[in-house]
Parts: sequence; structure tokens; C-alpha cells
Amino acid sequence: MEDARETTDGRSVFHAKLANVERQRLKLLVDVLEAYDPKSEEDFADVIDLVLNNRFTPTELALEFKVSVGTVSRWRSGKSCPPTYARGVIVNRLREMQLQYFAQRKTAPMSTLKTEVA
Repeated sequence: MEDARETTDGRSVFHAKLANVERQRLKLLVDVLEAYDPKSEEDFADVIDLVLNNRFTPTELALEFKVSVGTVSRWRSGKSCPPTYARGVIVNRLREMQLQYFAQRKTAPMSTLKTEVA
């Protein structure tokens, strides 16, 4: 039986396409964060839900913003919300974190992606 198709850098075509999907997903998330309006409390809850569903854990956000995991949970559910200026700072930081992660993913070895997807 013939080996799986490979790209010029030795990765399988499947894994090359998988990495491309991951990069596109990360870029779309950054685009959404850039469109956020800090005046919207409802959108803030959606932003927190989005980043928790796609990249970060509640614990990571709590540590990053020096709040409790319960606070992150209340932000996500819309039960509480930081002031407008803080929402802008938080979403800008989330966007920066996502861009940093995106930059790392562009150069990360395929084995890293395989373990995250598995």
C-alpha cells in the first residue's frame, strides 16, 4: 500500500490542511475581537464565551486578569460585567494573546498541533 500523500516539508497533506484550518480559525477569532465595542455588556459575555470555547480555560483567564474563576464564569453568563474601560482593556489583551498564540502556531512543529487536536 502506498504511503499517505506528503507535502514538500514532509507533513501529510491531511495535517497540512488541518494546520491551515487552525490558523484560519485563530485569525477569525482575532477579527471578531477587533470588532468588539466595549460599550456593549452583552457582547462582552459573548466574547468571554467565544474565547473560552475556542482557546482559553476559565483558570487561564482568571490568572491573566487577576480575578477569580467565579468572576470569569459570571462574565461569561452575563451576570456581571466589568466597567466599560476595563472591558476594552480585557478584550484588547485577549486579542494580543490570540495574536501571540497565532504567531506561535505559524512556526510550531506539526507534532504540537497533533497533540492538541487529538
